Amino acid sequence: MSKPEVIDYLEREVGKVASSIEKLKDTVKSSGGSVNVESLKPAVDELVQRSLARYSADVIARPDYALSSAGASVVLKLTSPIWSTPSNSLFGRMMNTRVARGLGPYFALTPGTMPGTCWSFAGPSGTLGVQLVQDVIPTDFTIDHVPTDLVLDSAHGLDSAPKDVEVWAVFDVDRFAEADLDNPKARLPVVGGSPVPGLLLATHRFDPKKASVQTFPAAPEAVRALRARKVVPGVVLLRVKSNWGNEDYTCLYRFRVHAKEA
Repeated sequence: MSKPEVIDYLEREVGKVASSIEKLKDTVKSSGGSVNVESLKPAVDELVQRSLARYSADVIARPDYALSSAGASVVLKLTSPIWSTPSNSLFGRMMNTRVARGLGPYFALTPGTMPGTCWSFAGPSGTLGVQLVQDVIPTDFTIDHVPTDLVLDSAHGLDSAPKDVEVWAVFDVDRFAEADLDNPKARLPVVGGSPVPGLLLATHRFDPKKASVQTFPAAPEAVRALRARKVVPGVVLLRVKSNWGNEDYTCLYRFRVHAKEA
């Protein structure tokens, strides 16, 4: 976007929010007598959520086929467990129970990058399986992290961000779950005849210090392979191979999939 286009975009968005606020004001003025603040809360919440969703969608300006509210879902068999720690209670220690310390993987498929509203999985590496809204040929992917100016502890807030990542197309969930993704033959842009029932689509290094939202493309040879064999995947896997130094957990705020429809 050019600078005039960005300014025009911001003016339009501010105008939409201002219009909604005026409607709320009119509601208050016409209510007469005292106003129940709690009755306004749902309308204010809806305004905030609408604005956040519109912002996150319009900045990328592309449909997200991994958006949960549009029908995407988490493939648990391909997804790492939530980060947890041993219980501190006496009974918990006796039973060797663990307590979830992070949010579930569903949060990685929803808009929002406020501090802490991320899916946390244990350790510096993990995977997220996604059943897409529909079968598509993925062409680009986006990872979101909390903006640096919102992080209370900049060092700790960034060390849990994903670092080196891969995205795979998955053709058979059960077989893929058992596959060795580091097998050199599995990493070739070949559909069929591979030891892995899937295809490596993209690799990327996510650096949260450069930008909190980063979009990266699928490898052209991988897209060509899918089109040549007329294979349109409905499931993709995000593989986080490392983070920026946090050995306890990794935070994934949002993962998006952009594509051409089948």
